[in-house]
Order: sequence, then C-alpha cells, then structure tokens
Amino acid sequence: MRRAKYVQFFALAALIATSVVGCNIFNPGGKEHISDDDTDALVYEGYIDIQKSEYTRAAQNFSKALKADSACSKAWYGLAKAVLNQYGLNVFEMLKYSKTENNTNGFMTMPDAAVEKYRVGIDTVLKVLDQFIDRDTTDRTDKQIRFSTVANSYTILQLTNVAILIRKANSEAETMFSYDGSSNQIAIDWSSLHNLPTDEAVQTITALASSAEALKADPDNTFPIFRSFLPGTDTVPDDEFRDGALAVTDQIINMSDNLTNHPDRAEVFIRAGNGIDDDGDGCIDEEVWDGQDNDGDGEIDEDQRPGSVLVYKSHTSRRAVAALKIPEGSIYETLDIDMNGVAKETDEWEFIYAAPEDRESQKNHFLKFAMKINFVPGPNGDMIKNKELARLDKDINNIQYDLAWRKINIGGCWVNYSESDFINWFQGRN
Repeated sequence: MRRAKYVQFFALAALIATSVVGCNIFNPGGKEHISDDDTDALVYEGYIDIQKSEYTRAAQNFSKALKADSACSKAWYGLAKAVLNQYGLNVFEMLKYSKTENNTNGFMTMPDAAVEKYRVGIDTVLKVLDQFIDRDTTDRTDKQIRFSTVANSYTILQLTNVAILIRKANSEAETMFSYDGSSNQIAIDWSSLHNLPTDEAVQTITALASSAEALKADPDNTFPIFRSFLPGTDTVPDDEFRDGALAVTDQIINMSDNLTNHPDRAEVFIRAGNGIDDDGDGCIDEEVWDGQDNDGDGEIDEDQRPGSVLVYKSHTSRRAVAALKIPEGSIYETLDIDMNGVAKETDEWEFIYAAPEDRESQKNHFLKFAMKINFVPGPNGDMIKNKELARLDKDINNIQYDLAWRKINIGGCWVNYSESDFINWFQGRN
C-alpha cells in the first residue's frame, strides 16, 4: 500500500511535469531570438543568464526590458522565471508536500525554514505574475505569451500559498476542502479560516480565486494540480473531477469579489458558522454559500453557515445547494437563526423552492423564514448602510443604536428580539 501511494504520487508528478515543460516558468531553459531592438536584446540576454543560472542578472535584464517596453510578454515571463529561480522554488517539492500518504495537508509538516522560503518566494513571484496577468487580460501586452501559458504554474504557486496560510491557522483547517462524490462537487468550508487573522483569511480566499481564474484559463492542464492539493480525490475519474472543479470556480471568484468590493466588511463574508450575527441584520448564520441572496437583505453569501451543513448537487454548469442538514452535535442543535424563539425549525433550514432548478426558474433563492421578515431600505434605498451601523456598534457600555432603532431602521430579524436578546447580541463581538 505504501509503495502504491508513492507510485501514484510520482505518476501524478510526471503528468504535471509533462504539462509544465516548454513554455512554463518552472522550466529553467528557454532560448529567444536576438534582434536589433533594445528590448529584444535585453530579453535575449535575460534568457541566456537563466541558462547560466545567473538569476539576479537575468532579473535585472528583464526589468530593464520592461522599462523600455512594458507590453513585452516575454520579458514578464522571463522575469517571473528568474525570480522563481532566485528563491529556489521547486515544483516537485511543492507537489510532494501537497499530499501525504493519508491524504492530509503535507505542508503541516514542512520544515519552518522551507515554509518561510516558499512564503517569501511565492509572494515575490506572484507580484510579477499578477502584473503580467492583469496586463494580458486587459490587452496591454504583445500577446506572444498569454495567461494560459503560465496558468498551470500559477495554480501551483497559488495553491501552495493557500496551503501555507492554512498551516498557519491550525492543523484542523486542512479539512477546508472536500469532495462529494455523490454530487461530483468540490466543497469548501470557510469556517476553517476562523483561526486566521482577517487579512490572512482574505489572502487565502484571494489566492483561491486566482487559482480558479487559472483553472478557467487552462482547465486541461490545471485540473490535475487541483487534484494534487485536494485530499480524497485520488480515485475520482478525471472527467468528473474536472467538471467538479470548474463548477465551483465562479462562486470562489464571487466570494473574492465581495471582499474586493467591500474591504471594510471582510468579516461579514469570512466568519462562516461562528454563531454570531456578522452583518448587522439580527439574523445569525442565515445565508448559505450558493451565490444567492437567501434572506432578502440585498447581500449575497454574507454571514454564512459552514459548508458542513450543505448538501450539493450538480446543476447545469455550476454547483447548487440541494438541501441543508444540521450536523449532529453542532451549534445548530440549539441556535435560533431568526431569533423568533424557536431553534432548529424547518423554516430556517428549508428553501421556499426545494429543487435548485425551481429556485433558478422562479428567481427565488429565499429560505422559508425570509417570508416572515422584512428589511427597511436605508438612506437612498441602501439597507446595507444601516446594517453596517448596527454591525459596528459593538460596545455594550456605549450603545449607539438601540434595539428600537434597529427594529425601525433595519427590520429583518431584529423585530424578533427582546431586550435580553439584544444584550446577549453583544457577546463575542470584540
């Protein structure tokens, strides 16, 4: 069994290595034709320097080439290769640590010195690649080399970055990813990020979104990389895993967009399943991660329940929530989500339309309890502004917006609160 696991790993490594030779930043070679143009000459010299392992000088030549012509894709590509080699980042070492024999996050046992090398090196090379990808996707390069060319390398770097961030949280966070064979879906449980500081949790989601973009750009080459970082998928057929990986990409990207568009409200989206009203609407863990507004407050995927409560099924080209379940022994055995005095009631756990296709056709993704609450539009019809005032009013010794104000100006689940419920709301805020 032990030998079979190693054979399986090296077979996967060989597959990925085959996909990353040639035009790839992990391949140290690469010869370019010289020309009379200064930029071309600098690029040519840079690739010669890489072949001679003169990576610092190569980076200097590529940087000069970009200063002369920032649209030169070969210079961006070469600079990324040079920086990667400066830090000694090795694709096979990354893949070795992506899984251990028991399908856990091998980066948990990686030596601290190696972790720091990869952390700094990956951060540095991603700064180069992110600039290149931004220019490539906005038509500001010569397009001789494209995002799809480096998508597989970029995915390895981003997923390694995620693994290192998860390692920093705690060992339990390796359960963030799972694969549901019955629905052919990859599941992500954002509650695994609870032990990360907010900025690092945001970095993790941003890195996952970047990996998702790479998967969309070149799915054939990048989906084996996703598999190598995802425990429990060794026996999943390639076509099924590829479809499952693609199905989750848009929702990961949407989550990242939420954080980009509302940087001051990051905790509203990342503190899934904590049993606290994170967005100021009085409801507790009311949303599910489905890319839809489930309670009618105008926001999507905020104040979520953890992934462990979701039952997914395949639906057209994206994943969909088929049903919700209450994990045995979880806080949801006693948690009153809409604060109406009844915990674990079906209205909090059932959609108005049970089937995902019906929710889609009716354009109604509300849970049943949403039919019993109403939200009051705030200034200029923006109810989120008043929710934000309530969310930030955390000091029980200096309450700025009392319960009466919240009932009148927000509505939502606040209308179900008693004064004692309101006092209890402040627990765990700071």
